[in-house]
Amino acid sequence: MKEVILNYMKEMLEMSPEDSAELFGVYMDTLNEHCDGLAAAIKAADYAEIRRLTHSLTGCSGNIGAEDVVEIVREINAAAKAANQTAAENGLRRLIAVRDALAAE
Repeated sequence: MKEVILNYMKEMLEMSPEDSAELFGVYMDTLNEHCDGLAAAIKAADYAEIRRLTHSLTGCSGNIGAEDVVEIVREINAAAKAANQTAAENGLRRLIAVRDALAAE
């Protein structure tokens, strides 16, 4: 999955391999921060904060071609709009699994 994202940045955004790698690192930092924020917001049932964080993460993930992340984050956002804490928790678990897989690649 990481290679797909790096290729997207190289081809679609016309970035050098070095710049793609650097942007990916920044993205991973952002993803980590947002996962932490989502965990806290979900625990507190702060649906407005969940929607804010998912909106931000949808944008930055979409910009670099991380479509798997976009799909999960949209599901978490929908769960927040429906005030469905269980669905938001399940989405966060999936998001963390994808994040961890990206980090391990």
